[in-house]
Amino acid sequence: MNNNSATNVADPSFGKAWLGTYRDTNGQVMYDLAKASNYNACVCGTSGSGKTYFIRELIKRVYIPLGVTLCILDVHDDYAEIPGLDESYFNHIELTYTDQLGTINPLKVDPNSGTYMPIRHMLAVTKMFNPNMGSTQQGLLRNVLSQVYVEAGIIQENRDTWTKSAPTLQDVLTFIINAKNAASMGLTNTFVKNVRKALKKDEISDDEFHGLGKKLCSMVERVDKSIEKVWNAKAMESLESIVATMVSTSLFGEDNIRLRPGMVNRFSLKSLHESDQLIMAHLLMDRTFTTVLHHNEKKYRPAPELMMILDEGKLVKSISRSPMSPLNRIATEARGFGMGMLFGVQSIEHLTGDTQKNCSMFTLLTVPATEYSDAARRFQISKEELQRMTPHRDAMIYFNSGAFKNMTLFQ
Repeated sequence: MNNNSATNVADPSFGKAWLGTYRDTNGQVMYDLAKASNYNACVCGTSGSGKTYFIRELIKRVYIPLGVTLCILDVHDDYAEIPGLDESYFNHIELTYTDQLGTINPLKVDPNSGTYMPIRHMLAVTKMFNPNMGSTQQGLLRNVLSQVYVEAGIIQENRDTWTKSAPTLQDVLTFIINAKNAASMGLTNTFVKNVRKALKKDEISDDEFHGLGKKLCSMVERVDKSIEKVWNAKAMESLESIVATMVSTSLFGEDNIRLRPGMVNRFSLKSLHESDQLIMAHLLMDRTFTTVLHHNEKKYRPAPELMMILDEGKLVKSISRSPMSPLNRIATEARGFGMGMLFGVQSIEHLTGDTQKNCSMFTLLTVPATEYSDAARRFQISKEELQRMTPHRDAMIYFNSGAFKNMTLFQ
């Protein structure tokens, strides 16, 4: 493997990688991370343009020599192997519906915001699972999640409790089922929980039996309307269906995903449905970014410590819709914490203006003829230049929002 990026910060060539030559001047095209406004990079090119090949070369020539930890969200298994890169560099994590070797807990408490951000992301993820989920259901789920955290001993106002074991989606489902049963009978969820706990015992004392009996008689007589209002049985049943579907995927459970420093951590999403690929990509980006914010000191770094890589335009477009999405937060906030984003898109339609603006390096490969006019207008280049480009050989590139320049890749 040709490593042309020095690992010693004092070396003048540290963080510099040769990508090819400028066609107009024959000058060398050097990617200089130390001079980059951020660590984000985008590669845009239609199928067969050499996009995946170029990203693989960036991995080998730029990041591996620097010991950067890579997190690849691999939708098509394009990165199961990288020619010229030994298998010992890889940490493969398969996400499937049939085992729990790669599961994530979306309710894991955020060390900076407690339960606030996990609840927000859980609401967003649930909406992805069921796009028809209304505001009433979302409000109900927010209340359920808050209560589930409380039952786990995690209090948002008490930071000392944030280190306790986080509940899982199975805990949420159990709570919803109990609350649904309680609402249909006019009972409190706590009472139903206590009954279930008592019934699990081999023996129950007379005092416990009489205590539960008295409560049951009292509540059945007066049917608590306030509880019926909060835990509406019909609404809870609808919520149960959504959460039960999520639990049944086997993608959510205890956190058992660990990134290996300095390696290519490849998450294979190929076995998942497109909608589940979106959800898991969203969660993995968020979890990785949250971890970096918590563990890394904000300071200047001449090169990134961690790069997130996503080579699928549809997912890039979907995840970047919200200003507070993990992709957009990584693009705008992560540089100071040593993290960047490298993404590949098949069409300029997959790019928002903000996504493009937040990339210190942008590489444009061949695009479909149907996009010549849009590309020429958006990137301020001529259609003739686009027409002359040859796949796997030609590209147009800019650094730090400069003007596009024609180049020949790795020649």
